[in-house]
Amino acid sequence: NNNEQQQLEQIFHTLCEPVQPQPTTVRTRAGRRVEVPLAAHGVARFTFDELCNRPLGAADYMVIARAFHTVVVTDIPQMYHHVHYNEARRFIQFVDQLYEHKTNLVCSAQAAPYELYVADPATTTTDTSSNKSFQQRDEQFAFDRCVSRLTEMQSSAYLSAPHLEALTTEEGYLRLEVVKLSEAALQELFTKYDMNGDGVLDTEEIRQLLEDVTEARDGHRNVEEESVSAIFTVMDTDNSGGIDWDEFKNYSAEHGVDRKVEFTSLAEPDPINNNVER
Repeated sequence: NNNEQQQLEQIFHTLCEPVQPQPTTVRTRAGRRVEVPLAAHGVARFTFDELCNRPLGAADYMVIARAFHTVVVTDIPQMYHHVHYNEARRFIQFVDQLYEHKTNLVCSAQAAPYELYVADPATTTTDTSSNKSFQQRDEQFAFDRCVSRLTEMQSSAYLSAPHLEALTTEEGYLRLEVVKLSEAALQELFTKYDMNGDGVLDTEEIRQLLEDVTEARDGHRNVEEESVSAIFTVMDTDNSGGIDWDEFKNYSAEHGVDRKVEFTSLAEPDPINNNVER
């Protein structure tokens, strides 16, 4: 009802504070773009139709689960096998990816988890040799597992578990697969991100670098404020409020830089047909 929707809206904006939610895009490892209607501060929001009534697959749901520690979903309907078969399959895949990555789910639904999927009564108890019956029994089994996972996702043990892809400190970025670039390549990289040409990298320029690192490695640009602040503090050894060439070079010599950023951070991705069912 409207009151529940307002409560969910308030929860979403509270989780996003102090950042204003904006539309964003994440990308799978294959380069497929997945539109996220609203997101901020590691939290994304979708309607059920935006998630499950369009041609998305496990890889798309995986990058959402990796990019965000919490996903808010509204308007989950009760799903009937003969009406919502494709939507139910996608919902199962979505929940599987959230569960595997310890991503939190906040949602509104027409029914409790165990009542969300309704099989066709005409084939659940008769004609057990038919393909349709086998298909429904397989679907019911998969949804039963989904219900079990949704129930576990409400437990304190699950909610207190760390998000598996979270990078909220500079240590997360130090786990990058890195290479040592030549000084000339580092200088070129420094110059590229010194967008105002003042000879130092400010917070916004470091943020751009970290977003490019994350996109090159994980296919999304979701970098939390804590990550930007933590790595900026480590790099700014003289506490001047800016990263000069020597600080950038010394940090890169110790920790390395993801080579993919050097070649792909400003490249335009190849166009991908998002209308192909997978």
